[in-house]
Amino acid sequence: MAGYEQKRSARYGRGEGRGGEDRDVLRLHGGTRRGLTELVFVVDESGSMYELAGDTVGGFNATLERNRRLDGEANVSVVFFNDRPHVAVDRRPIEDVRPLGRRDYQPGGCTALLDALGGAISHTAKVQACQPDGYRAEHVVFVVITDGLENASHRYGYGRVRRMVEGYRRQGWEFVFLGANIDAVAEAGQLGIGRDHVAQYVSDSDGMALAYDAVAEATCAARDLGCVPTGWNDRVNADARRRG
Repeated sequence: MAGYEQKRSARYGRGEGRGGEDRDVLRLHGGTRRGLTELVFVVDESGSMYELAGDTVGGFNATLERNRRLDGEANVSVVFFNDRPHVAVDRRPIEDVRPLGRRDYQPGGCTALLDALGGAISHTAKVQACQPDGYRAEHVVFVVITDGLENASHRYGYGRVRRMVEGYRRQGWEFVFLGANIDAVAEAGQLGIGRDHVAQYVSDSDGMALAYDAVAEATCAARDLGCVPTGWNDRVNADARRRG
């Protein structure tokens, strides 16, 4: 199992050299499958998340359940990251994704956010580029959740990930970022994610519950409406201003 996990982690974390936007951002052509969404969760599993491990698992499962109730198809990917990315779920139909358990999420180590996000974007784009005409996802939504700053990546830097995020945003992908114990707007900005798609949450049980409730609202709306709605982050940000 360890070798299997390392192989899958490498697929998400491997760099593609020093190429610029032309190399890292694929032009996705062909028709999409109406009602099909790719949901990609990139979730911090570093040591600082240990006290909120149960809240993280519960919040993710609640988000998954709300998305299951929607009409339409969805594939789910989950990438946890600490010293390196670890793929917990790789493009499984949402109805086949079992709820996470505490054994699935074991925080420890540092924060290789850039390797996790850059690798996940690259993998998702390559999969979409290989789909037959009419089978590419209509919507692609990335959710990034972290409680600290990047400090462990080796394969991707901020500039490269920003080019990728901006390039795929121009092709209709959605990215939301939730951060605690950091300036979430500033950190997301370095990744090419605008203020309207950012939430600052408080790193405790109540704050995590609000954060995942906002994630559920954003992902469900993106699947239903094709975009993340204005105000999805209002309650989370208000809580952070009041208590942070």
